Amino acid sequence: MKKWFIFVTALGLALLLIACSNNQIEDTTMQDAAMYSGFYNMQFHNNTGNLALDMDIIERRGYTSVIFVYSEEEFLAGDFPNDAIVAWPSLFTYLLLDEINIWLRQNERGINLEEYSLVYPLTIENLVDSWESVQALWLEIKYRGYSRLRWYASHEHQRIRLEELEVLEKAFKASDIDVAEYGFELPFSLGDFISLRDMRNIFVLYDRLDKATQMQLLPKISTLMALYRNELRVAEWWEAGRQQDY
Repeated sequence: MKKWFIFVTALGLALLLIACSNNQIEDTTMQDAAMYSGFYNMQFHNNTGNLALDMDIIERRGYTSVIFVYSEEEFLAGDFPNDAIVAWPSLFTYLLLDEINIWLRQNERGINLEEYSLVYPLTIENLVDSWESVQALWLEIKYRGYSRLRWYASHEHQRIRLEELEVLEKAFKASDIDVAEYGFELPFSLGDFISLRDMRNIFVLYDRLDKATQMQLLPKISTLMALYRNELRVAEWWEAGRQQDY
């Protein structure tokens, strides 16, 4: 009987250790996915709107997994669990992917993609479906050309946003809309998109344009629109968290 008790106790402890180990693996995977998709890495957009995902906060809010999809449209059309963070590539992600492929071509002798189960060139499918492999490769790249790659991607991202602001500026001028009513001066600058209030005001001005003009502008300001929707998600997410705390 004593030996049987010892066996059962040992078995229970073993099962407990396995369960704890599995939980640790799941937690680590979620943390890796959150970091991989975050601001200092691939910079995906997600359903919380936050570019940097703080593990303490998202776990406290009840999230248990990160799901990668190809686009915001796929997220909006999908039916995802409430406890999942759903993330998709942003424009910055695509720009960074271009820079990574350029870097890989220039350093083809120094990186063996087969070690990561990847082939050149990397695709957006790799970043979404094989993110663990890309993450391992990215950790290697970060030690070699990280700052330069992000600088080039950021510079191009800034250029695109400025071009889109110029499109809005021309539309407001052509429609005799006085931007000064909302505290703006022309020409617009990227600083006009720092706060959610200013972003909202710019799109209040956008709503004053006639519908035909709005439809013509939509494909020309897609980056600004995506950033605006992202900021609205951030505000909604933090407000929901504040209500949850009360």
